Amino acid sequence: MIRSAQSVSASDVERARMNLKLEAVLADPGSVPNGSLAIEDLCTWIERAPATVQDARVTDLTWWEAKAGLRHQFVILCVRMRECASDDSEAVRYLKLERVGKAVLGTKRLAIDIATMAVENEAADVAFVEQNRLFCALLSEAQSVMVPLGAEVTPAFQDFLDHKWRGPPLTLKNLGHYLSVIIAEEPLYNLTSANCFWLARQLTHVVAQRHYSFPFIAISDAPPEIIFAFSNWMRGFLILDAASKELYKIHDPSSIGLFFRFLRLQEKVNGLLMVRRLILILAVLSTCGVVGAYIYGWITGFILVMVLFVVMPVGLGYCALIWVQSAATIRIHRQKCALLKIFLAEDPAGSRRHIFAPKSIPRIKTGWLTASVSPGPRSLPARWERDEQIYSREREAYEAAWKKMCTAQTLQALPRLVMEAPRRRMLSASDIRDY
Repeated sequence: MIRSAQSVSASDVERARMNLKLEAVLADPGSVPNGSLAIEDLCTWIERAPATVQDARVTDLTWWEAKAGLRHQFVILCVRMRECASDDSEAVRYLKLERVGKAVLGTKRLAIDIATMAVENEAADVAFVEQNRLFCALLSEAQSVMVPLGAEVTPAFQDFLDHKWRGPPLTLKNLGHYLSVIIAEEPLYNLTSANCFWLARQLTHVVAQRHYSFPFIAISDAPPEIIFAFSNWMRGFLILDAASKELYKIHDPSSIGLFFRFLRLQEKVNGLLMVRRLILILAVLSTCGVVGAYIYGWITGFILVMVLFVVMPVGLGYCALIWVQSAATIRIHRQKCALLKIFLAEDPAGSRRHIFAPKSIPRIKTGWLTASVSPGPRSLPARWERDEQIYSREREAYEAAWKKMCTAQTLQALPRLVMEAPRRRMLSASDIRDY
């Protein structure tokens, strides 16, 4: 178990909001704690719990954002565990994980990481759904009780890439290990990077990368908004034709690609706390400053002076905010890659996979704020170099998905090959096989 020296020396102030202590939880490791405790204490309990607890399956993962205040974000997981070794009946628990800030009276700026175990599903409450927005989810059922009614749920396995990146189911033991490493890597609270957004995003990314086994996924943003996020300031202003909104599926029809594009977008726009509100405030101040300067200058004739002293500071503040956000994005991305490399190094050498990163969709820029997707054919993704990289229990589905994709690609290429055949005087079998 990885544990930082700073976290070990944390005072009781950091645990003031938690009603469970480590000593009480460890008194009976076989029983499941109900209530709130430090995430580090949760990891310690999982490490010392019996096999029936460690092998408990995490069947659903949901990432939420509060609609009010500082847009607090957190993760809720559904855990199913056997109540005893001789009984097949399962107990269901709902685990909420969040980073709520830092100790006000502390000198180390240690983050307060809280885990709350409950019997009742908080996400099923109507008031909870009204106060929070579902960001994304990895689900066991299309009609899961973990997401609100009407959420757009998509099958997670539709393409070869989905089967290629399939992994083993997530267990409570895996979850405890990931949490201990993530928190040890960044135990201090940071407003621009290691905040509540960071913990939710890092955990979701690690689980999706290493345990893509959930039958369904759900995301909050529409696919075109994810695919065509060129940069932060252009997001929402890019004009797309109707064909482009569906054409991207030719280049990457996979659900895992869509899910990771969403995660990559969140690294850009979801790092700095309240960044969107701060930009809106600066825009309002800038507009008011320009209007006020124009009116004052029109009356007194000093419009240039008012613009210099009112508009320029607001503009410089906006530029500084964008710079801080970009720096936070770079840091968050590097932290994510470093975490994934730690977990990849733990795998046997023959089964190691690289970090999944969706390929960019080929685009044709037709104007300053307009773009369309290239209608060209999809390039075939590479198969795993070694058989050990394939999740053994799904090898048959992996092979079937590969053959299906190759067949679809060949059928798509046939009209072009037939048109070119007269110039070649024949259409050989190798033309189709090599395509």
